[in-house]
Amino acid sequence: MGNVYPHKNAEMLVHAFTQFVKDPHYRSCKLCFVGREDYFYKNLKQKVSKLHMDDHIRFLGAVDDTKLASLYTEAEALVFPSQMEGFGLPALETLAYNCPVIVSDIPIFREILGDVPLFVPLNNEQAWIEALKTVSTWQKKEKSIKEKNIQTLLSRYSWKTMAAQTVKLYADCTRL
Repeated sequence: MGNVYPHKNAEMLVHAFTQFVKDPHYRSCKLCFVGREDYFYKNLKQKVSKLHMDDHIRFLGAVDDTKLASLYTEAEALVFPSQMEGFGLPALETLAYNCPVIVSDIPIFREILGDVPLFVPLNNEQAWIEALKTVSTWQKKEKSIKEKNIQTLLSRYSWKTMAAQTVKLYADCTRL
């Protein structure tokens, strides 16, 4: 979801996914990128074509909220291999649909997402392949355990609470 700027680590993900789908058990899996097409998307699309992965890796472009909700609902997981993030909103959005999340093991994801996602060492392609296999084989039991943790995590964040805190901050600043 979003952009594929270099710090998003999409190229590493493409390479890991290319190896992942070589296993016959995962041959039918697809990797979908969602976001506005720009220079970085075009560049990544070219790399995917050179790898002959067009059937497995899809670029859906920008989508409306209804389609996005459908994608979250139908996905096996959100894969978020960023090298750095400011917050990681797509991960929280995805979790709201009880969809598993695989993220790079960076401090911001540990801080925001707690123990809910599957953490993977940054830039370790083999570890990303194993994480994809792990999530692909989760059964309902594992998903229901995660759902409880997801609801606890999501209860910490809300737009209403954020707006109230922002208004309070502005009010406090005007009194200075």
